[in-house]
Amino acid sequence: NLSKVSQYIGTRISDVQGGGGNTSVKYKNFMAVKASGYSLKDLTYKSGFAVLDNNAFIQFLSEKNLNNNDFDKKLSDFLVSSEYRKPSMEAGLHSLLKYKYVAHTHSAYVNIFTCAKEGRDILNMSFPDALWVDYATPGLDLFKQVNYSLKEHKDCPKLIFLQNHGLFISSNDHNEVIEINNQLNNYLIEKYSLERITIEKKVSKNISDNLLFPDQAVYLENIHNTSNFVPSNAASETMCVVEYITRYIDTLGLTPNYLSKDEKNKLLNLESEKYRKKLEK
Repeated sequence: NLSKVSQYIGTRISDVQGGGGNTSVKYKNFMAVKASGYSLKDLTYKSGFAVLDNNAFIQFLSEKNLNNNDFDKKLSDFLVSSEYRKPSMEAGLHSLLKYKYVAHTHSAYVNIFTCAKEGRDILNMSFPDALWVDYATPGLDLFKQVNYSLKEHKDCPKLIFLQNHGLFISSNDHNEVIEINNQLNNYLIEKYSLERITIEKKVSKNISDNLLFPDQAVYLENIHNTSNFVPSNAASETMCVVEYITRYIDTLGLTPNYLSKDEKNKLLNLESEKYRKKLEK
């Protein structure tokens, strides 16, 4: 079931780009979550994921003085997999959400609105049962931000929007995760007359340095710094999505909400992001 959800979402550039996005399933006392740096489309029932002792991991996440350094270093301490596979940096969020199946996507259609200043009001109006979470750096900071937001929500929603990042979809039924994903994307496409995004054969390097979402910093770090920049598959997909989101923010008369230069530097210095980039190379 986990591989079915992962491959379905992973083959769509509209949902994930490069090694972005992640999925998980909880069973007994364990959680299988996509391994860092692996593409969702390549996850099978035999490979591409890490298995954690979820009870021990939850106890670790509840430590009051937990910091980013400890989180990055100890994330792999809870592995029970026979092979070493570093868990996704969002493993804490997957563990936090109570549902059996969880999928984190970077939907281009959703991110038109999560990357716009008017996006919160627009998405809240269309999806009143969903939870909006203000931006936080991926990893421990985002885990803490979602955890805080959930405490103020009456129940754990199946749909969580992450500012300048993407969304989480959760359910005890893996097929419902796919259904919610499709219904959400199709609703936005129809309501706002969006073209379905496709990979362009020729990708322009004329992309602004303004940062819309974390993976833009990770995959496009050197796009303007080298004359012979040859994009990886992940970079090409990310460039397409940046152009797409930028175009529709403008077309719909919205105001872009860029991340700061300090945040960009913070993202590039995260150990988990350095690990992802190493695998991408």
